[in-house]
Amino acid sequence: MLAVLARSIPGWQMDTYVTIPEGQTVQIEGTNYYVKNEKFTVEYYRDEELPEKLKGSLRAKLYETKAVLYVCTEGCGDPTREPVLKEVKRHDIIVNDPLEYEGLKLYQFNYDDRPRLQAVRPVLVDKRSGETYGPFDLPMTDPELKYELGPYTLELKAKYMEFALDKNGEPTTLSREPNAPAFIFMIKGPGLPEGGEPYMYFPLQKDKVAFGQDKINREMAERFEIKVRSMEDVTFSQYTTQLNVRVDKAMPYVWVGAAISMIGLLMGSYWHHRRIWLRIDDGRLSLGAHTNKNWYGMRADVAWALGKMGIQVEPKSLDNGGNKA
Repeated sequence: MLAVLARSIPGWQMDTYVTIPEGQTVQIEGTNYYVKNEKFTVEYYRDEELPEKLKGSLRAKLYETKAVLYVCTEGCGDPTREPVLKEVKRHDIIVNDPLEYEGLKLYQFNYDDRPRLQAVRPVLVDKRSGETYGPFDLPMTDPELKYELGPYTLELKAKYMEFALDKNGEPTTLSREPNAPAFIFMIKGPGLPEGGEPYMYFPLQKDKVAFGQDKINREMAERFEIKVRSMEDVTFSQYTTQLNVRVDKAMPYVWVGAAISMIGLLMGSYWHHRRIWLRIDDGRLSLGAHTNKNWYGMRADVAWALGKMGIQVEPKSLDNGGNKA
């Protein structure tokens, strides 16, 4: 019971999930560990390997994540710094073959084969002069905080992975997945106020239309535009893997407690508690016995012991209450 209660100690027990697009590195929430999905592979059963009623359907035979586990050594939890990561283990994770490191276990749980936006390489267009600056690399999960594009500087002020408006009309994100990413940049440079002007950028065309990017940017949209020139500047991840993250430092103590309980159960089941009293008063022998189980076996043992002393009695004559001899 103490071992089970120990699971409530912070850091002793964890059971959560982490989603990692192919080629990206994601932090395991609540820890200093990061895990990278170097490559995800899925294999399907061929029709001849399936029973008749399943032929023609896609059934996964194997899905594997080539994972790399890192531990953060510097800049951990500081959004203004790039974390310094140290590789601690590599492992090809498949079902029932997790990556294990110092009590941390990463199990293959699920996968998603829908393409996900991973990065774009947009350019900054000055509509008045016709000049184009860039492109610059803009990953969805870990973008730079500042980009220098010719005479202009783009400072990242906010990022939303799945942009939406809450009930008060304030920007918010619905998830950590780049389903509808949005970025707010502060553009600084010639012809702009000293502090710069904000500009909201949606990498996906459907989001630009749905949320009205030009209406949000208003006056800035008349002069500047951040856009992707071709699909060659858009990177999608083919697969996204989902891993089950588990930590249970109390489990060894739980097993020890369970073993002690089992030993006690076996002792109570097979080792009978027996007591025998002998008393002699003026040449008269009085014998008493007690057992918590198997009274018939106890009678036989007492009769055998008396027989060794030269007193022959039938075991059945030794009933509850005793027998005079």
